[in-house]
Amino acid sequence: MKKLFWLAACLIALNAGAQNDDAIEAYNQGINLYNQKDYSKALAHFNEAIEKDPLFAKAWFNRAVCKTDLKDYQGAIDDYSRNIELDTINNERAYFSRAQVKYLKNDKEGALADFRSSASRNPDDADVRYFAGGICYELGRFQESIDEFTLAIKAKSDFAEAYHDRAGAYRQIEKYDNAIADYREATKLRPKMVSAYNNLGTVLRQKGDMQAAMVEFNFAVQADPSGSAAYVKRGRLKYDMEDYAGALLDFNKAIENNPRDHYAYNNRGCLKNKQKDYTGAIADFDQAIKLDPSYGYAFMNRGIAKENLNDMSGACSDWKSATGLGATIANQFVDSQCN
Repeated sequence: MKKLFWLAACLIALNAGAQNDDAIEAYNQGINLYNQKDYSKALAHFNEAIEKDPLFAKAWFNRAVCKTDLKDYQGAIDDYSRNIELDTINNERAYFSRAQVKYLKNDKEGALADFRSSASRNPDDADVRYFAGGICYELGRFQESIDEFTLAIKAKSDFAEAYHDRAGAYRQIEKYDNAIADYREATKLRPKMVSAYNNLGTVLRQKGDMQAAMVEFNFAVQADPSGSAAYVKRGRLKYDMEDYAGALLDFNKAIENNPRDHYAYNNRGCLKNKQKDYTGAIADFDQAIKLDPSYGYAFMNRGIAKENLNDMSGACSDWKSATGLGATIANQFVDSQCN
């Protein structure tokens, strides 16, 4: 599941209304300064507009936008709340924007409630449902996530990202055929969506259809030949199919394209270890750990390579580090080799 992306909050322009002239002048100055990215001065003018007319709902909304850009998240939430109180008819944008700020404050339940409030006022807004689905996914409520993504797709039939992320939720509840169908639809709608090809290939590999998985990883490489993830995944599949020369070419290409891809170094290290190049393997695991010191599996694999070089002290040290970093499978090595 990719990290939620947000739509940039936009100021509300002023239509004809009942505000007094002084409040309107301050408000318009605030908009002009905001558009010039002078958020602090814009904020001061929105403050002035609210002081002159405390019932000026749009000023509360725009001040909230300013506060968000200035990272005053609680202040923004308070201002959006006031806008919602003052404008009880056209407040779906305030719910939507407040939801984004609550998410930034890690209040996912509050954000979800606000997205759903926004959706109830504007059922045809696919983005709101998409964001709600993403939060449900992050909360581990996968069926709710699927339901929200389905509503997003109903509102926008060509919403490739919603198909892609609904597939991810289907994977979590092991409905792999549904996931495959959604990934295929995503790639149909967005032929350059590399993550959809990669994830589709991964699901097909899980189902044991290695040839079909290879086709999808090939598509991923074609869609983004300058990336690294597809080469890593295809290389791993080639490794499993005992095409070691092909796997090495893919891991090398991944590293060439992205020298900071720790997965590529780790996988190439596993290949070198398989080919009994233990020193070369350790060098690759070293680099993977340097790039991501929290990557427990690189410690575990380096421990295996050290064991092959009869460095049991170093191996045990690495396996113990691996378990502490979440690679609990390393416990079996600790239990059998280090006690």
